[in-house]
Amino acid sequence: MEKLNLKTLYFDYDGTLHDTMRLYKPAFMEAFAYLREVGVEEDRVIPDDQIYQYLGYTAPQMWAMYNPNLDPTIRDHASALITKRMVQGMKEGKAALFDGALETLKSLKKRGYHLVFFSNCKINYMQAHAQMFGLDQVFDAMVCAEQHDFISKADILKKILKDHPQPAAIVGDRHQDMTAGVENGLVTFACDYGYGKEEELVDADIHLQSITDLLTYL
Repeated sequence: MEKLNLKTLYFDYDGTLHDTMRLYKPAFMEAFAYLREVGVEEDRVIPDDQIYQYLGYTAPQMWAMYNPNLDPTIRDHASALITKRMVQGMKEGKAALFDGALETLKSLKKRGYHLVFFSNCKINYMQAHAQMFGLDQVFDAMVCAEQHDFISKADILKKILKDHPQPAAIVGDRHQDMTAGVENGLVTFACDYGYGKEEELVDADIHLQSITDLLTYL
């Protein structure tokens, strides 16, 4: 197999490197319980696929999808609950990267690739995970949506491309990652094992069944 000539790799985090549902599901359900308490939700069962559909979106996008008519005060409190509970779960040792994720990053770093953490998450979430998993030791840059006022990944990438070596690729599991790559002329790696639906990833250049598969192309 011919290796790709790339210098920079932009990595989505949740669903690409991080097995997010371990933290997100209990956090989401805590926020949902609060919404029931304040009378804006009914008592109902929410399947996992209806929960992880929100992963990969910024917080404003997620709540617009969930219920665009929520009172802003209630919405912001529920959003803060999710962030707080996810960070708490991480501190309790419940967070986990996908098998081989950290080893893959370290191998790529050793091979001389410029690695960029590139997520739609909030700053404190990014910092907490960087500290727990030592991500700041393998990534050359840490970029999240909150640092850029939650504009789209495509627009953030357009802003920061000049700061990192070219040519480049993006690795992710949702349509936001693929769109960002296509609009900015990057090679797109789709993580089929993540939380995106098949139709979100159909136009990706390369499909990965495991994050470790990335090493066969580089």
